[in-house]
Amino acid sequence: MGCVYCDGAGKRTREHVFPGFLLKAAERPGVFYSNAAKGYFDADAVVKDTCNTCNNIILSALDAYVSGLHKKYLARTLVTSRTMRFDFERLLRWVLKVIYNAQRAFGGSPRNLTHLRQYMLGRSARPSSVILWGVVMKRSWVNGRWMNPLDYRSSDLRIPEIELGLEVNFCHMLVINSFCFIVADLVDADDTNRVKLSTYLAHQLGAREVPPGAETFEFDAGISKMDHVSHNMQQARQNPATFPDSREINVGGKRLMLTGLPQHYAIQRQRVRDSKHYLMTVDTQDGRHHAGIVMTMLPPPLKEFAMDVRSDAIPRSKRCYASVRRGQVKTYVTLFDPQEPGVPHLSTPTGTAQSDANWRMFRDAIIANGSRLFIAESAFLKGDATICNAVEVIAMLEDSAT
Repeated sequence: MGCVYCDGAGKRTREHVFPGFLLKAAERPGVFYSNAAKGYFDADAVVKDTCNTCNNIILSALDAYVSGLHKKYLARTLVTSRTMRFDFERLLRWVLKVIYNAQRAFGGSPRNLTHLRQYMLGRSARPSSVILWGVVMKRSWVNGRWMNPLDYRSSDLRIPEIELGLEVNFCHMLVINSFCFIVADLVDADDTNRVKLSTYLAHQLGAREVPPGAETFEFDAGISKMDHVSHNMQQARQNPATFPDSREINVGGKRLMLTGLPQHYAIQRQRVRDSKHYLMTVDTQDGRHHAGIVMTMLPPPLKEFAMDVRSDAIPRSKRCYASVRRGQVKTYVTLFDPQEPGVPHLSTPTGTAQSDANWRMFRDAIIANGSRLFIAESAFLKGDATICNAVEVIAMLEDSAT
């Protein structure tokens, strides 16, 4: 396998997810949550798949540039507003580089960014579909004191594409203390869709677009709708594994307390909504194909049985049914609860990228198996043939554009 940036065969080196200048400037040692391992780590997060030229020459130059911005702007907690002066292309390339590294290191979806590798390396022009926004992560008054945002984070942003009538290849947020950079890649980046997405991010977060080629941008805490603690609350609802009820985590054999939530805040557990998942079409080597969805966070009600996907007697679920819709480049799946049709077990408003060929194989497998879709846990990706449910697909739609 070649370098993940240039595909070259050069010697592989250790590439930091969050550059060394950030880690050296941190007020306390950091911990990192890995979706792949479902746990916290205190070691410096690294990937080992980048060649020496890309890592230590090209990408290192980006780090050196942003290190200067960090000393001048990003290291300080922002209470009011501050105008940042920068080179737009170098800043955006660096943001994309860190997000791409984080997606590989923490069990995300790096393939959604691979088409931008040449741009990250400065070898191709920026696609007009890639848009950058800025917003402030405000401090929070909680438990009788101010809690300042002192975190480095890279996370997905869930965009309700169906409701907005658009599709994104990805939408991620990079947080450096008070400063948040949001970057998205629109499937159809016409003016209407750009306005829709910008309006949504402004309404939800107080984010504003950084215009292409801009040399300055004002980060204004006064218009931001994000703060450190409320953001942690949202993360706890979306991914309960990041904030256990005890608030304690095990890191390197040590028990640590998570302090990013109010002292008496009760962590709310919601149904899984737009969880990390994968759509698969499996060839069982007996002339049959099975379409399935593999979920990293599986709602307990969906674990109806444990059977081999190759079984001839897989029962149909009585607790769940599904709908499937094909958009321009993505497939959307909703798993409904018959007892509460308005509260799905799973909804995927951000969709899952599938090529047309993969979509046709997925669709045909559903039809061939009596309009059924299997559900499995993440162990399925590692070779386990066990599935825990088989649900009826009661609706399958394809947008007219496909």
